[in-house]
Amino acid sequence: MKNFNYYLVVMVLFVFQSTSVFSQGKINKVIDGDLFTIVVKGYASEKLWIGCTINPDTYSEIDLKPKRVSKGNYEVSFNLSTGAANSLMRGNSSIPYVVALWEEKISLKECEKRYGKGSKQCKWARKNGYQFEGRIDRYSGRY
Repeated sequence: MKNFNYYLVVMVLFVFQSTSVFSQGKINKVIDGDLFTIVVKGYASEKLWIGCTINPDTYSEIDLKPKRVSKGNYEVSFNLSTGAANSLMRGNSSIPYVVALWEEKISLKECEKRYGKGSKQCKWARKNGYQFEGRIDRYSGRY
């Protein structure tokens, strides 16, 4: 009977751990906001980062300015009509995008410290000056 109780406790903990009770965060909803805006709503159990990338064609992608979210429910918006994004979106009737929730944002210097100078893992940090680590959740759609 003791073994049964032990396995029951382990199984219950496993089930609870895989639910949102213990998760670091979640993207609950992504909606088209006003003109050229994507609104992301969710929950974070600690301060996290949200990034948004649009891909107007198969050859280019644009990383929009990431947002820091605080602990608790969050709502952030990304404006797709800024700068280079606006020029690439012209003539496209539907723009694919990806939003992702991340544990941390690190600089190129930090990335090279972790993975080595010129490392393949630092591809995004070389492009943007930073990169995200520890993806928690992801959502893709079309605007």
